[in-house]
Amino acid sequence: MRRRKELTEDELRIIKKKISDEEAYEAFFKDCYLRNLRPATIEYYKNEFHGAKRIINKQLVEWVQKDVESLILQDKELMKVTTINIRLRALRAFYNFLYKSKLIDKNPMKNIKLLRDRQKTIDTLDNKEIEKLIGTIRKEKTFISF
Repeated sequence: MRRRKELTEDELRIIKKKISDEEAYEAFFKDCYLRNLRPATIEYYKNEFHGAKRIINKQLVEWVQKDVESLILQDKELMKVTTINIRLRALRAFYNFLYKSKLIDKNPMKNIKLLRDRQKTIDTLDNKEIEKLIGTIRKEKTFISF
């Protein structure tokens, strides 16, 4: 067999050490401190990781895209879209860091997009209501009407 300069995927998988959640958290939060993130931001990350891990009973570093999708589907029944997007942003920051640091092989958040939130329309006043409001203001000679 000829020598190669690179290892195959199978050989890399055998050699590569798997990290635990605790090691991944330690590396991520160390980076957060080095980037001088606010304590509230770091606490937000901790809360979101804990919540996600509680819903999907699996180590975060072992997650794949299907795990993230199932998290979204389970969260949709319990939470609003904006709350789910907040959790997805925290997970995206975590997995992007792990992937760039080469602590994981594949980024499970690579093809996951934020959920689209439907904006509610606000009813406005019609012409009659505006005229009535202006008429009320003109009749009174109080401080508030001015």
